[in-house]
Amino acid sequence: MSIHKENSSRKFCYGVLLLLCILTTNSDAIAQVDKDIYEIQTLAFKTKNKVYLRWFFKSAKQWYDANQQGYIIERAEGNSTDFIKLTANPVKPISQEETKKIPENNEVYKTMGFVYHQPDFSKPEAEEGIYMMYVLQSSYSKENALSSGSMFIDSTIVSGKKYTYRVSVANVESKKQKITTVSIQDENKLPAAPTLMVNFGNRIAKLNWDVKPIMNEYFAIILEKSDDNINFNALTPQPLLTNIQDANTKDTNTTKKIMQYTDPGLENDQLYYYRIKGINLFGIESEPSVVISGSCSANLQGAPTIISVDTLQNKFILAWVMPDSTKQLVDKYEILVSKNNLDSSYRKILEFPAKNDLRAIFDFKPDASNYFVVKAIGKKADQIMESAPYLYQLKDSIPPAVPKGLTGTVDNKGVVTLKWKTNTEPDFLGYRVFRSFNNSKNYAVLNGTPFAATGFKDTLSLNQLNSNVYYRIAALDNRFNESSQSDSIHLNRPDTIPPAPTGIKKITVIENKSIEINWNKSFSSDVKNYLLFRKEGTDSSSTWKQLAELKNTDTSYTDQNIQPSTDYVYKIQAVDFGNLKSSFSAPFTAKVAKTDTKNKAINNLNAYVSHDKQYIELNWGVSKIENVSQYLIYRTINNNEQTVSLIATLPADKKIFDDNDVKLNSIYTYYIKAIYKAGGYSNLEKIEVTY
Repeated sequence: MSIHKENSSRKFCYGVLLLLCILTTNSDAIAQVDKDIYEIQTLAFKTKNKVYLRWFFKSAKQWYDANQQGYIIERAEGNSTDFIKLTANPVKPISQEETKKIPENNEVYKTMGFVYHQPDFSKPEAEEGIYMMYVLQSSYSKENALSSGSMFIDSTIVSGKKYTYRVSVANVESKKQKITTVSIQDENKLPAAPTLMVNFGNRIAKLNWDVKPIMNEYFAIILEKSDDNINFNALTPQPLLTNIQDANTKDTNTTKKIMQYTDPGLENDQLYYYRIKGINLFGIESEPSVVISGSCSANLQGAPTIISVDTLQNKFILAWVMPDSTKQLVDKYEILVSKNNLDSSYRKILEFPAKNDLRAIFDFKPDASNYFVVKAIGKKADQIMESAPYLYQLKDSIPPAVPKGLTGTVDNKGVVTLKWKTNTEPDFLGYRVFRSFNNSKNYAVLNGTPFAATGFKDTLSLNQLNSNVYYRIAALDNRFNESSQSDSIHLNRPDTIPPAPTGIKKITVIENKSIEINWNKSFSSDVKNYLLFRKEGTDSSSTWKQLAELKNTDTSYTDQNIQPSTDYVYKIQAVDFGNLKSSFSAPFTAKVAKTDTKNKAINNLNAYVSHDKQYIELNWGVSKIENVSQYLIYRTINNNEQTVSLIATLPADKKIFDDNDVKLNSIYTYYIKAIYKAGGYSNLEKIEVTY
C-alpha cells in the first residue's frame, strides 16, 4: 500500500494514536492481530530538505520483537521501484549500556524505559497500553524517537524530487511482513498555532484555545510562559494531548474543541507572557502563536462597613470603612436606602467616584426607619461588595414589655425547646434568647439577629459534668430598644456521663478465713452505689461474679466466703443515679494460704534474658510429667502485688515459656505451678528477673 497525498502524515498522526487506544481497551482487537506477520505502518514528513520517517506496529509484541532485529530503511527515487538501503546496518534502539549513561530525569531515559521493560504477554492489554505510552513519549521530541529506534531522518534528498520509502524488519523473510510504502515529493506545510486566549484573575491565569482546526496535524500542544517575553519555559512536564478522548462522548459544538489550562500561584501586578506551539508525531514544533500578556490583580473582597449616620445643619453625613488592602480596587461608591429593609425596596440616592475620604454628605428626608447600604463597585467587571444594612431611626427610647410565660423542655438527646407568649407592641421587632450554665448575670446571647417567632430550639452538649442550664429572653422594637430580660427558667441537661471510676486501695487476708477489701470513693458527686465483683484467680476459665452491692458511703467490705489454698481477684465499679456505670477498677488479687503441703513437682526453674529480641525465657524441669496436666504461670511487676496476673496456661509437655511483654529497667517475678491430672496442684515455684 502506498500513500502519495501531502496530508497523509496528519491523518495518520491521530490515526495511530486512536488505533493504539483501541488495542489497549479491546481484547478482541488484540486477538485479531496476526502475530506471525509483521504489519508495519510507515509515514513521512518533508520539511527543509529533510524527510522524517516514523513507523508503527499493530501490536506491542510485534514492536518488541522487531526492536531486537532492527529496521531496514530503503528508498526509491522518482517512479522507480528499485529500492536501495539508506543505512549500512539495521536501525535499532540505543543499547541498555548507553541508556544507563543518560540522566534519569532526561526524556530519552524515560522513553527507553518503555523499550527495555520486561514484557509479560500473558497480559496483552497491559502490554498494548505500554506500547501506546511509548508512542506518546517518543513523539514528544525527535531525540526520543531516534534514540528508541522508531524514526529515521533522510538528509540526502534533492528538492522537488519524488521519493518512496519503505521500512521492514531486519532478518525476517518478506513473506512474513506486510510492509507499507509512503511516497512524498512536496514539502509539508505546518499550520499556524491556535489563537491563545488568557483571562487573568486573582493570582491565577486561565488559558484556552481552539484545537479543532489543527488537531489533525498536531497530536499535542506545548504551553509556554515567560516573565520577560524573551525566555519562555514549558508550563507542563509533557505537552497537552489534543486528540485522545472517550470514543463514546461527543462535543456539543462540532465547530470547536476548546482546550483549557489554569496557571495558579501567580504574583498580582506582575506582567506575564504566554504562547502555545503545536507538535506533531515527528517531534516537529510549529511557530509560536501570538504572545498574550497581562497581569493578575486581587479581587474586591472586603465589603464596606457603615460606622455612623449623623445629621448636621439639615444634611446627612454617612461614614464607612473599607479594608486598606481593597480600597485601591474600588472604582466608585453608591448609597442606597430603604424604609423596610426589603431587597426590592432599596433605591439609589447617591453615586460618586472612589476617594480616600470614606464619607458622603447629602440631602435626605428620612422616614421613621431608614436602612442605609453602601455599595462598592470594583474596577474589575462584575465585582461589587455591599455593606450590611445600617438602621437610622428617629428618636424612640421606650423598649417593649418584658416577655412573659417562658417554659422549656429538654429531651434525652439534649435538644431544648423553649416557648413563650407573644408581645403586642406595634413597633415590635423580635426576641433575643440568652443562656447561662450557672444563673449568673452574664448570660450569653444565642441569636445575633432578633426573630419574631415565640419558640426557640437549642442543642446542649451531653459530654458535660454540669447538668444545670438557665434561659431568659428579651424583646426588641424597630429601633433596637431592648426590654429587660425575663425571669430565668432552670432546666437539667440529660445525664450521659458515667461516674468516675474508683480504685481498690488495699486487700487484707485475715487468718485465712476472710478477706477485707478497701477502696477509694469515686470523686463524682452523683454516685448511687458500688458493685463489687470477684473471681477465682487460679481458674483461668472462671468468670466474674457480682459479690456485693454497696452504699455510696461504703469504703470497705469483708468477704467471708473463701476457701483455703485459693487465689481471689476483685474489681469494683461505681453506679450513678441514672444507672450509668463507671469503668472497672484495676483487678486486685488476694492469696489465701494453703492448708496442706503439696509435692514438689517443678525443679530447676531458670530464666534467660534477651535484650536484642526483647523477651525473657523461662525453662524448668518436672519430677513426674505423667502426673501433670498443665502449668499455670503468674507474674508481678516491680514487686507490686497489685499487678499480679495469670499470663500463661501451658500443656504438660511444654517446659519453656517466652514473655515478650517486657520493658527495660523493670523487675519481673514469676510464679509457676503444676496442675495434676488427678486433681490438686503443686507448690508455687518463684523466680525473680531484672530486665
